Amino acid sequence: MDNSVYHYTSLDAFTKIIKGEKLWFTHIDCLNDTSEYSHYDIVLEKAIDEVKKETIINTNELENRLDIIHKFKKLFHPDIYTFSFSNNGNSIPMWNYYSEVSGISLGFNKILLTKMMSEYYIRKAIAFSGNDIIYDEDKQIVMFKENIYKTINESKNLEFDFHIIKKDCFKYEDEYRFALLSKNKESDINIIATKTDLKKICIVELPEGWKKTITEIYISPYNKSENLKQKIIEFLEFNKIKIDHERIIKSELPVRQK
Repeated sequence: MDNSVYHYTSLDAFTKIIKGEKLWFTHIDCLNDTSEYSHYDIVLEKAIDEVKKETIINTNELENRLDIIHKFKKLFHPDIYTFSFSNNGNSIPMWNYYSEVSGISLGFNKILLTKMMSEYYIRKAIAFSGNDIIYDEDKQIVMFKENIYKTINESKNLEFDFHIIKKDCFKYEDEYRFALLSKNKESDINIIATKTDLKKICIVELPEGWKKTITEIYISPYNKSENLKQKIIEFLEFNKIKIDHERIIKSELPVRQK
């Protein structure tokens, strides 16, 4: 559906989101892509090298300002938590990587949910953003260069949204990401166990009215249940969520059953 983003998850996690009215944001250090922060370093260095070649200001002055950027970069590691969606609600790689055999992809109105979340956290004075991930390294470098020039020419604070860039090999995710800077004492920070590791999470309240942003649900092509759609309808109705039954869709991607 147009303007929808999708969160791939298990049936168990799906029911917990609906009943608990909370999302589990994951700390940026605990994401599946272990290269996120190191990739940021690489792109920033390339952007700085290009700025050095292009700039016409005094060399010593430029070096002094870039030195500040380097020092800032070493200190820059904010306490950011993220929640991931995909712009594609029915993707074989996403089913395989992010959803259990019985899983679903839960669709939301991208614009409406982002607006509601942003307004909710502005009132709490917490930094929040919703962005499409940039996978093209050339575009990443251009974005970083623009920020470097603002820092040099306008004496503005250095701003690098490192949490919205990823390596090109992850572009199949077509990711849309919520990011939350955890400065709130009310934030529920916890450490949970995965199958092979521990990860740090922030349990985030969903704003009032969020259920209206649910647009559709895809059922995994690997799920063999014949009446799961009807059970999902009953579960949603029990939790006072109205959705067109035609928008609960069993994926028909041609995959071999696991």
